[in-house]
Amino acid sequence: MDQGRHCLCVTLAKVKKNSDKLLTNLAMKINIKMEGVNYQPEIKELPKNTIVLGADVTHPGKDSAYGTPSIACVVGSVDSTFMNYPGSMRLQAFRKEVRIAHFGLR
Repeated sequence: MDQGRHCLCVTLAKVKKNSDKLLTNLAMKINIKMEGVNYQPEIKELPKNTIVLGADVTHPGKDSAYGTPSIACVVGSVDSTFMNYPGSMRLQAFRKEVRIAHFGLR
């Protein structure tokens, strides 16, 4: 097989429970997987070479197996419309909080 397959899994119970919101969210996820654009920000005057960064960490839930790591991710825009944002993901050691430094440009 030369190509991967896009897939999206959802249970019928979830669809019945949150139909409008959930179906909208699923449609947006499918659009992104097919290289579509869900939002186009209105860009007024921004300095050249502006980059938009986002970062988040997700921690294992209270019922997770002992030693389950947290997952940290950072994304950054790489195009002039701020819609192409490749990311980087790393695992964090169990019960170890790693902080992200914030650097402002002057």
